[in-house]
Amino acid sequence: DKTLRVWDLAAGKTTRRFEDHTKDVLSVAFSVDNRQIVSGSRDKTIKL
Repeated sequence: DKTLRVWDLAAGKTTRRFEDHTKDVLSVAFSVDNRQIVSGSRDKTIKL
């Protein structure tokens, strides 16, 4: 659905939702301090 979601698993709820990609998100990585997320998409872009 072209979105990246961060979940609170204990609560079973989405805490953040990113909708910047125009095609499926294929990969996600978090910075060591968990303050940044980078995602890669089938639309051939990365988002920080």
